[in-house]
Amino acid sequence: MIQEVNQQQLIQRIFKRERAVIFFHTPLCGTCKLANQMLEIALAVFTDQEKPEVLSGNINQMPTTAKQWKVKSVPCLAFLEDGKLVKMLYSFRSVDHIYGEIKKFYK
Repeated sequence: MIQEVNQQQLIQRIFKRERAVIFFHTPLCGTCKLANQMLEIALAVFTDQEKPEVLSGNINQMPTTAKQWKVKSVPCLAFLEDGKLVKMLYSFRSVDHIYGEIKKFYK
């Protein structure tokens, strides 16, 4: 499940210090739309018990986060652990690749 969040909701999640995956995008980005579809398919493969929550944020509405985390481009998957950025994924090579990266992160 992908949940759209704003800047404030993202900050609240960071302060909870939980693991999180955030999908950064922009509304007019065609590559972002394709990456979102790939992400949806990858998440559908997870069983209900292991299905991770993925947050989604319009990077245009989060300039502070974009600058602080040095987001180079969109689409981007950011992996947070214990409130800290641990990995950024810019290459959405395949559904299998996305699935593997998320599964590895939540192990």
